[in-house]
Amino acid sequence: MGTLKREIGSANIYFAAGRIISLFIGFFSSVILARLLGSYSFGLYSFCLTIVTFFVIFTDFGLMSTLVRFLANYMSKERYGKAGALARMVFKYKAFLGIVVGFLISALSHPIAGFVFNKPEAWFMVFLAGFVIIARSFYGFFYSLFSGLKDFKYVSLVQSLQMLFKFIFAVVLVLLGFEAFGAIVGVTLSFLAVIVLSVLLIIRKYGFILKKPKASIEKRALLSFSAWVFVGSIAGTIFSLTDQMMISAMLPIENVGFYGIAITWKAAIVSLVPIASSVLYPYFSGAKNKEQLNMMFFNSLRYGAIFVFPLAFVLSAYAEPFILFLYKEPFLQAASVLRILTFISIFSVLWGILMQYFNSIKRPDIATKVFSGVIVLNIILNYFLIQLYGIVGAAISTLFCGFIILIILFSITIFVKKLVFKPAIILNPLIASGAVYLVSLYFLPYVTNYFNLAFYGALSLVVYFVIMLMIRGITKEDLIQFRGIIFRRV
Repeated sequence: MGTLKREIGSANIYFAAGRIISLFIGFFSSVILARLLGSYSFGLYSFCLTIVTFFVIFTDFGLMSTLVRFLANYMSKERYGKAGALARMVFKYKAFLGIVVGFLISALSHPIAGFVFNKPEAWFMVFLAGFVIIARSFYGFFYSLFSGLKDFKYVSLVQSLQMLFKFIFAVVLVLLGFEAFGAIVGVTLSFLAVIVLSVLLIIRKYGFILKKPKASIEKRALLSFSAWVFVGSIAGTIFSLTDQMMISAMLPIENVGFYGIAITWKAAIVSLVPIASSVLYPYFSGAKNKEQLNMMFFNSLRYGAIFVFPLAFVLSAYAEPFILFLYKEPFLQAASVLRILTFISIFSVLWGILMQYFNSIKRPDIATKVFSGVIVLNIILNYFLIQLYGIVGAAISTLFCGFIILIILFSITIFVKKLVFKPAIILNPLIASGAVYLVSLYFLPYVTNYFNLAFYGALSLVVYFVIMLMIRGITKEDLIQFRGIIFRRV
């Protein structure tokens, strides 16, 4: 058990390292692009990426989760023929869907921009989104392939390089005068560059995937699993993008950019948490028995909560100076949204762990039904609250509905799956983070420049970990375990 714990910890360290590198590159990319483009062009850029994020789900049909789930299982049993056959089959489906969906979006760019989003002037951004969808679809296959192979060094490499190439290509093209068009072309080129690299890595290390031995796979079981995962992905994507899609349709284009900044930093918090659902999924799927699976599940929830709570609370407290210093005054409206949306990161981390648990026990339908049931409420709340409070109303609606989903998912694990939780898993980090939030508000008037923001933000996090040690939310064993993982990787 100790060996498995160390292996999962090491995988999370690799994955977190890649995400942190990507985060810092994305940080500079987002800030520089926002300043270079201005609020209107940055809004167009964000609008295009919103279109991509929504429609790319139709290139999946649950295939990526299925690839990770069953590839990890085949590899753990050393069934390399089946693993290769599965990868080739999924690639064919993924390629077909990506190309078809991408070309359809480009072909229908005028009606999508005009009739769906009431922004006919943005049709060219929708046209470009089709090509981004194709590139991102292929990139998503290789990302999931490395995840299923449990090769998180390569996962970290491809995500870090994609962000680096995006930064270089997009910024250079914007500086050359291509504005939002250049930024989107830069994003597309970044995916293509990483796709080429991924193919070379597969040839070098995983040649068995390219071979064609006679190996049958259980297509019926795979497609059944994929169907539920796809419906769940649709539900999850519609839920997560309801606010952005409705803002795009109901408010001026600048608001899409303001909200997109807050979304970016909400996602950044999730990236900083060294307990990733993407890492956990193949390990959950390969668990030898129910006891081992439950042990991994509870530990993941505990460590995920320890890290995500303080990050969310601290960024919420310092949201206004954070946006002001980085993006300058024209983007200050994003601060009011960021102050609310940071708390969604808590739900996202816990959702991810819960959903991967359900997927690993072959019950992806549970999360699907929960998200589907809350979508209507989210749409209704967004419609009325956006009219009343603009982008802040969208953030409030998303936060409330996210809380409802988390409560339902936890209730299912407790009352249906009969898993016994220790309330301290959530209460300890919540209490410590609440105290830190008050401390951060006390420091807030003294935050007048970059240095002060970094200093008081770090000090707030130190206070959190001191409180956690005092109330035994973090134990000596936790510190020893984490230190051991770090030193083995250095």
